[in-house]
Amino acid sequence: MHYHFNPTILRELSRGGFDAVVLPGYAMSASQFSALYCRVTRTPYVMFSETTHLDRRPGPVRLLKRLLVGPLISGAKAWLATGLLSRRYLVSYGAREDGVFFFPNTPDVAALGTEATRRRPERNRRRAELGAGDAPVILFVGRLIGVKRCDLLLMAAARLREQGRKFHVWIAGDGPERAALEESAVRLGLGETRFLGNIRSGELPAFYTAADVFVLPSDHEPWGAVVCEAAACGLPLVLSDRVGSAPDAVVDGQNGFCFPSGDHVALADALERLLADPGLRNRMGAESAVRVGVNTHENLEGRFLMALDLALKAGGKTCRPVVS
Repeated sequence: MHYHFNPTILRELSRGGFDAVVLPGYAMSASQFSALYCRVTRTPYVMFSETTHLDRRPGPVRLLKRLLVGPLISGAKAWLATGLLSRRYLVSYGAREDGVFFFPNTPDVAALGTEATRRRPERNRRRAELGAGDAPVILFVGRLIGVKRCDLLLMAAARLREQGRKFHVWIAGDGPERAALEESAVRLGLGETRFLGNIRSGELPAFYTAADVFVLPSDHEPWGAVVCEAAACGLPLVLSDRVGSAPDAVVDGQNGFCFPSGDHVALADALERLLADPGLRNRMGAESAVRVGVNTHENLEGRFLMALDLALKAGGKTCRPVVS
């Protein structure tokens, strides 16, 4: 449990004379004390959250959260939610529906799309370097830890291999599960699986554009910024129903598929539909780019200012952006 106590936050808030405060969640003591300070001094605050009801908690913990977290959330004057699920979570804890603004945790999708276009001519060369040739490539990007369920991806891949489907799996990332996953790939007859290790963010578009399908099979994923990256680079998405961004990122059957977490058969079936149809992959990938394309940093900036303006109006002020 990481709980960093920062006693100087109250002093800094009192010195600052701020008209409003923006809190990045409520889990840390700095945010909790800041919210309490704002309520005592009647300073309006904005609450950001990516938490969803997908987080499984025992009954006593849910009750404790209702008692302690509820006032922190309901006391805000505006809210920033990463997506539909986090919006529902905030509203269930007292946020006003008309005061919640979508603020997804996303990279600069416009810049990523431009970079993907620039990197697309490298596609065949990179695929040849990794031995993929003309076979479709399934890509995973993330830390290699148990909750990401790369083992489920390998199980689904083994099932597809038994059915005679030809493809390659690329796994980008590193972590404590890597050795076990490499052993599993060999045991399951997936010797062509490539473990790429950590890839610098600036190089990731080259791998996204060289792949054909993106998969995130996590059992727990509050949001999943890599989903936005893959979509911006034009890939169809296959996500578990425990990925927080799934309701925002995927329209099932239009730009990808969602499957029940932990179900490798359902994952294999979704992948089979994409692997069997290059035209479907292309259409879904193009739709992914369109869906995520609305979340440009300029649009997010506007939503942030709208939330801040709403909070400031509660304190009798107006948000006036400073132009430098």
